[in-house]
Amino acid sequence: MSKIPMIYFDNASTTPLLPEVISEMVEGLTHQYGNSSSLHQKGRAAKAEIENTRKQIASFLKVDPMDLVFTSGASESNNLILTSVVKAKKIKKVFSSPLEHKSVLDPLLDLEKNNKDLELVWLKANKDGSLDLAPLSDHEPNSEVLVSLMHGNNEIGNFLDLEKVSEICQQKGFFFHSDLTQSLGHSPLDLSQTPLDFFSFSAHKLHGPKAVGVAYLKNAFQYPPQILGGSQESGLRAGTPSGVNIRAMGKALALSFENSQENSQKRSKLKNYAIEKLQENFEDIEFNGLSQNREKSLDTILNVSLKGEFPMLAFQLDLEGICVSQGSACSSGSVKRSKVIEILDDLHGRTEQTHTPLRISFSHLNTLEEIDRFIDSLLKIVKS
Repeated sequence: MSKIPMIYFDNASTTPLLPEVISEMVEGLTHQYGNSSSLHQKGRAAKAEIENTRKQIASFLKVDPMDLVFTSGASESNNLILTSVVKAKKIKKVFSSPLEHKSVLDPLLDLEKNNKDLELVWLKANKDGSLDLAPLSDHEPNSEVLVSLMHGNNEIGNFLDLEKVSEICQQKGFFFHSDLTQSLGHSPLDLSQTPLDFFSFSAHKLHGPKAVGVAYLKNAFQYPPQILGGSQESGLRAGTPSGVNIRAMGKALALSFENSQENSQKRSKLKNYAIEKLQENFEDIEFNGLSQNREKSLDTILNVSLKGEFPMLAFQLDLEGICVSQGSACSSGSVKRSKVIEILDDLHGRTEQTHTPLRISFSHLNTLEEIDRFIDSLLKIVKS
């Protein structure tokens, strides 16, 4: 019996490595194995490779390379930024959203718990997953306010109006942090035109390796480290950096920028086709957030609610050789709705018994034929 070819529609969770990135990693593992803190030629070569990549990434993003800190990924970057900034800048109020990633939500809740002077303000989510920005624009100017809002939502794909929030923050004197993990390399972003004080991202969301990412802190030297025990990363993050992963991240980012328009056209075609086929075959289907809106959401993410209760849907699709996301795993072997979907379901009056969410996330490596097979498998499961 032949094995069913696997279809991977979970690119918002992580992406497969591109061949060029693998080649870059093999080259690094083979030749650039020195410790970048060592003074001999292998160490100097490793250090030079890391610094060249830092400059390369800075040139793509149009920021100062000295303000880029290499980390183990966006979760660490978010923790580093939020903790360092709240402490160093004596932040008294933070505006964020309940739709943020847990690596933003949990550090903020912990900071609030351990700082009686810190106030968290959660911006209200609307039914379409957009945020009510009035509390920001109505607030008086204050240099002890931090705003932390992601650019592209990892569950429903909604774009934040980054330019608008950046403008409000500049006018009010607020510090602004944005998690760019889902959008960087997938959507146009010119940080020279949309200034951010802080941002974070991971390489593995854009066909790079896991366990490497970036924290950007404007004037980074002002902030205290969160990992002690060494002077690496200008003293902001102790520990021997993974030169191989950093080098591969630079390659992945370069490829994403070089092929940005072509890849975006491919993903948009896939997403539009998936929307068309879902609407044709499931008349009661609902699209969560703005994921159906081509202009206001990532071309990588489509999030839907199917009418009916299908707690094992993702597992059943997996048996068909199709990888998608339905929620977070529970100890029962079933799945639990994500916090984002819970909030939207509450706003729409939906429950786990009446609707089943499903996130399909695309890469330029996917095909229209894969969407056809996905639709056929979904029909077989839902209609059975």
